[in-house]
Amino acid sequence: APDARTLIFTTWEPDPVLPNRLTSAMMVEPQAWRELGRHGFSRTPVGTGSYLLTDWQNRNGAVVLTANPYAWRPPGISRVEMYPLRDHASRLQAALSGQLDIIMSLRPEQLDIFRDRGFTVHADILRQILAFAFDVTGHPDAPIADVRVRQAFNYAIDRKAISEDILQGFAPPASQGSAPNVFGHNPRIKPYPHDPVKARALLAEAGYPQGFSTEVQVVTGTYPNDLEIFAKLQQDLAAVGIDMAFRRVLFSDWIRQYFQGAWRTELFTLAWNTAPHNDALRPMEQYSCLKARPFFCDETLRAGLLAAGREMDTRRRENLLQELAVEYRRRAPSLLLLEYGHMWVVAPGLSGFRVRTRAPELYRVERTE
Repeated sequence: APDARTLIFTTWEPDPVLPNRLTSAMMVEPQAWRELGRHGFSRTPVGTGSYLLTDWQNRNGAVVLTANPYAWRPPGISRVEMYPLRDHASRLQAALSGQLDIIMSLRPEQLDIFRDRGFTVHADILRQILAFAFDVTGHPDAPIADVRVRQAFNYAIDRKAISEDILQGFAPPASQGSAPNVFGHNPRIKPYPHDPVKARALLAEAGYPQGFSTEVQVVTGTYPNDLEIFAKLQQDLAAVGIDMAFRRVLFSDWIRQYFQGAWRTELFTLAWNTAPHNDALRPMEQYSCLKARPFFCDETLRAGLLAAGREMDTRRRENLLQELAVEYRRRAPSLLLLEYGHMWVVAPGLSGFRVRTRAPELYRVERTE
C-alpha cells in the first residue's frame, strides 16, 4: 500500500460484486483487537456505531440499546428497547396503546387505522422474493425431483388473488428471484399465470395423475398475513391434486437445517434475498451447486453462474444475469410467490425515520414533542 491509510485487496479472480460485499465487512479497532484477542473482542466489542448493546433479553424480553458516547454518528434518542412480538395482534395492541413507537410487519389492512391516528407508514424498497424452496438434493426420489412437478406447483398458484385479496396489493406477484430494482432483473420474464389445467397436465406427464402428498416447513410471524397465504396455497394446490401439509418450526431450527443441508421436508421457506448486495447473483448462488451443502444442484447452471460472478463489464454482466434468470425459470428450483418488503409504522412525535438495506437507521430518529 502507498500509505498507512490505504488498503489494497488482491482477489484470486475477478469479483465485480466485491464493493457490494465489503458493505457487510466491519473494521475492528486495531489496538483493542490486539489487546483483547478474537474471543475477548467478541464479548466486549469496540466500535463507533450510534448505540451500545447493554442488555440482551431483559426481564421483559427486550433488547436494550443505549447511546454510545464515542459514536461518530450520535443518535437523537439515548435509549432504544426492542421487543419480539411474534403475532400481529400483539403488535397492533401494543402500538395503539402507546407502548411502542416503531412497529414492523403489520397487516396491510391495518395501515389505515394507523394513518387515521397520525402514524406514518414506511415501506422497504429493497424487496425480497417470498418462495418455497424444493429440497431436490435431499429427496432425489420424491416427485419434486421432476422439473414438470416443480413447474406444476408454480402454475397451480393464483398469485394475483394472494396479492390483491390477502395483501391489499402491497406485494405484487414475483416473476423471478429478483425484484425490478435489483441489478440483473429480467423485465421480459412475467409471473407464472394461474393455470390449474396446465398444472394437472404436467403432473400427469410426470406420472402423478392422481397427485401426491408433501410437506413444507415454515417459520410463521415473519411477514404479514402469512397464515392466510398458507391457507390459500393449500387450497390452490389441492385443486390440482397436491396435498401439502405445513409444519411450523422455530427459526433456530430452520437455520440449523439450512447450514447443515439436512431438511426434514421436501419444501421449506427460503426467500430469494438480494440484500445487502442488491445483485441478482447472490440468491442464484444459494439455489445452486455453488452453495455449501446445496438443496438444489443443476450442473448446467454452473458455467453461467461462474461467468456472471467474474464478468467485470457491467453491460455484459447484466445480460448474463438476465439469461440466467430465464434458465432458472425453466428449472423451477422454487415455488415463487411474491415481491415482499417490510412495512414500518412510526408513531406521531417522531421524525427522521428512514429504512436502509431493510433496517432502520435509528440514529436519525428524534422526538419532536
